[in-house]
Amino acid sequence: MVHKHYPLSFHPNARPAAEAAEFAKKHGKFWEMHDLLFVNYRTLSIDNLKSFGRQLGLDEKALEESVTKQAFKLAIDKDFQDGAKAQVSGTPTVFVNGKRLRQRSFEEIKKMVDEALAAAAPASK
Repeated sequence: MVHKHYPLSFHPNARPAAEAAEFAKKHGKFWEMHDLLFVNYRTLSIDNLKSFGRQLGLDEKALEESVTKQAFKLAIDKDFQDGAKAQVSGTPTVFVNGKRLRQRSFEEIKKMVDEALAAAAPASK
């Protein structure tokens, strides 16, 4: 599974949240931060980002400094450019082996994963 940031311009806290996620990643806590950010997507102020960091045992001051200085700007910009090339228009957008998932139902995800696994399996003789 690969995660790419796609901070939408109309969401003023999307980029700081992406920065916080990358800071957490540097400390082995990406997915934990990711989950907190998605559950709390309406309340992504810097104070809340610091609080999420505290919950994960991260240094709040270092997290704030990293977010403020946009320490991961280049990586986040690269992710955004990749998303634009893939014609991503919203988040989350899911791809399975390069194919966009159109319906985010369990059945559709399972179907696409099963197809990808079948295509990757060596032909039996």
